Amino acid sequence: MIKIWVLAILILLTCCKNSVFEDCLHGKPKPLYDIEFPNVISHEFEIKKDISIEKVSFSQNYGVTVLQSGCEKFTQEFIFNFSSPPYFLEDWQLLAIRELEKLGNQRNDNIAYKAWANLIQTRIDELNNGGAVELTSGFFASIRKSILEDGFQIIITLSEESH
Repeated sequence: MIKIWVLAILILLTCCKNSVFEDCLHGKPKPLYDIEFPNVISHEFEIKKDISIEKVSFSQNYGVTVLQSGCEKFTQEFIFNFSSPPYFLEDWQLLAIRELEKLGNQRNDNIAYKAWANLIQTRIDELNNGGAVELTSGFFASIRKSILEDGFQIIITLSEESH
């Protein structure tokens, strides 16, 4: 009888995983932000079946939602929401780069984002409102903006495939 229960539990554990990320090359997504980061006033992180969703609000009246997806080819999308367009909206790509740099400066395991920001900076002229640019072999980035009724969004996509 015990063998039957052990076998049943083993079958359930192997066939009914909580997340498609369990067998992925990069493993399960992890939060990139932390409530302890400067100016963070709220932080939420959850993993759904095939995507992680992280929502962060900052004291400077803006926030970011980070979507992480993909198993073989990983994608991260940063959606920055600003409540009102700054006077320097023409420099929106530089604002996006600064946000990645800030993330890269927060803790050691985020240092790669500072490097991505530097690579994006060198290719800024090629990033014309949404077109993906191959930063290194097999790694792409795009930056786009969207004007909203009550502000604007900047969306940065980092991916192992062109979108």
